[in-house]
Amino acid sequence: MGMVQAVKDHTDDAKAFSESSVETNPEAESIAFGSTDSTRDHATSDVPVLRRAAMDFLARREHSFQELSRKLQLKYPDATPPQITEVIEKLQADGLQSDERFTESWVRYRQSRGFGYLHILADLKERGIASTVVDRYLFSDDDNWMATAKALVSKRLAADELIEFGSKPHRKLMRYLESRGFGSREIQTAIQPHLSQR
Repeated sequence: MGMVQAVKDHTDDAKAFSESSVETNPEAESIAFGSTDSTRDHATSDVPVLRRAAMDFLARREHSFQELSRKLQLKYPDATPPQITEVIEKLQADGLQSDERFTESWVRYRQSRGFGYLHILADLKERGIASTVVDRYLFSDDDNWMATAKALVSKRLAADELIEFGSKPHRKLMRYLESRGFGSREIQTAIQPHLSQR
């Protein structure tokens, strides 16, 4: 499983996170997925159009400044970075975009999906979240990491099932937990009750 499963989990969960926050909004869906209406031409760099597109993305779920900027640049390739930055900064001033709000919701969601500290930290860095913001919502010493790792092991092994240390099942389980973002301490502690004493 390893890296392939990690990529699949990441893709499926990002999609699920987006879908879990969707609001019923025909106009949002039209703009988000493309429209033949000439007033929504993807070549436009008109600021009101950029703002409307950004708001539609935000109506679906929280976005970080960086990922919202990337989406707008892909949707409107002729828009300049300063134009996009201006639009998002105005949304921030209006309380419509917030890296802190995004971080809080993303951490909560990914924890609920069984991901560990290291995986979520990498997610947030990839989305351009500042360390000072990350530190307010993501904690390496959270007791939930251990509980989550144990819960994942219990889904893979029966309560009384034993595996030999260093065996293929043992290595596979360790790689799986690593791919989910758990540290060595959580991995060892979660697996220990299932290791045979031979």
